[in-house]
Amino acid sequence: MNMRFIYCQTLPDVAGARALYGLDEGVSDKQVAKIVFHHHTQEQGRDASFLAPFQAILSVVAMFEIRDFETRLVITDIADRSEMELLAAVTPGLDGQQALCWDGGHQLAALIKTRALVHAERLKDLQLQSIEESLSLVPGDVGIEQLAGRLGISAHKSIGDETAWDIYRKEGIAPLVDRCRDNLLATTLIGLRQMWLADLID
Repeated sequence: MNMRFIYCQTLPDVAGARALYGLDEGVSDKQVAKIVFHHHTQEQGRDASFLAPFQAILSVVAMFEIRDFETRLVITDIADRSEMELLAAVTPGLDGQQALCWDGGHQLAALIKTRALVHAERLKDLQLQSIEESLSLVPGDVGIEQLAGRLGISAHKSIGDETAWDIYRKEGIAPLVDRCRDNLLATTLIGLRQMWLADLID
């Protein structure tokens, strides 16, 4: 048995926005983020919870690996490393290996590939499959907390990037890490249940 499950949280790419919109250091991070969210709303509408991959950074990546019946939980965040270092830490586990995710309308595969492109991080073959699509659900139409709750599994409602940014500014990265960890474990339990019912595991 060799499988991976992944769950991610994003925040606005403040440094990238400074370069993209020609903003100097005199503009605060808070103001830069406001500009990012303004452009996002103008281009995608108010109902789009997540920033486009070029506007967001990966702030937390949680991965659960099962290899030869040994398990490993890896959670990496931007508290003590840059996004480039975060990508360098997680991409070896994703490159050429199939992973299941709960996408939630995040366009997670596009996000990881785009962020790897931005930082020139090699990612040859990302085989990321959303659990929603394997259930013939449209990512974002059903929340992880809804399906998990129906199965008796605890999970948090996915939060959009603007809400995540507010939490990050007020409380730091820890609450986002906790949410990612809990939702990763819910993703893993849902994914394993689905694989068991499809006779892919016993």
